[in-house]
Amino acid sequence: HGRSLDGGDKPVRRSKSLKWLIPLVAAAILVGTGAAIQAAASVEPTTRDITIEAKRFNYSPGVITVNKGDLVRLHLLSTDVSHGFYLDGYELNEHLEKDQEKVVEFIADKPGRFSFRCSVTCGPFHPYMVGWLRIRPNYFFWGSAGLVALVTIGSLAVVWGKGRETA
Repeated sequence: HGRSLDGGDKPVRRSKSLKWLIPLVAAAILVGTGAAIQAAASVEPTTRDITIEAKRFNYSPGVITVNKGDLVRLHLLSTDVSHGFYLDGYELNEHLEKDQEKVVEFIADKPGRFSFRCSVTCGPFHPYMVGWLRIRPNYFFWGSAGLVALVTIGSLAVVWGKGRETA
């Protein structure tokens, strides 16, 4: 027995259903958290094959978006003159001869936005030959963690509300 909310000696009654509800909620939270962590850890990275065409004075596509953890395979092709391809943050540097494909691979392990640019002087607008690689964070992991947090807060609110009703 405990004291009432007003500090008196009146015993506090708790519902019998509350006694089994607390361990059930705790077990559900533990199982849900474990399942979310295991699911996030078991997600295989996707292999992304992307063709980038270099021609005076741009890259096509000029913006590439992948997810963190993806294996990125770039198929680089120059269609007019010699160009270069330098990817900031990953220090990839390739010389592209006209009509010859080069393939480079890397793991997108750093979220953020990285520029890629021509590293071979190709004409008067060479400095403007720039593109962007956007690497998004692992939304699956954060979505799972958010769902677990939401279920945990909801469960605790239900348990707390039941406890206040019977007090």
